[in-house]
Amino acid sequence: MRLIKDPLLHFVALGALTFGVIQHFDPGSHRYEIDAGARERARLAALYLQQYGAAPTTDELQKLLDQYVRGEILYREGLALGLEQDDEIVRRRVSSYGLSRIRMAPIWIARRS
Repeated sequence: MRLIKDPLLHFVALGALTFGVIQHFDPGSHRYEIDAGARERARLAALYLQQYGAAPTTDELQKLLDQYVRGEILYREGLALGLEQDDEIVRRRVSSYGLSRIRMAPIWIARRS
């Protein structure tokens, strides 16, 4: 009975409850999850096959996955720091990519038909 009245127990219980609620409802928690599952492995293997004309070995695929995860971490941290804001090079790259997507739209539409 004395343990239930202990302020340390109340502090620990309240802290654990607060931590659990924050972890459950935190919208930014996905920032730390990188999906490198079967779909991403297939995409990387297809890119490798297209580029080199042969399927990657297990070691090569693991290196590709490591590079993908490392790049994704750096990309997300850069966004979190706001490094993309007011950067002319990033602006040009995104607009160039958008323009190439617009130019490719008729090809994608024709393939779907």
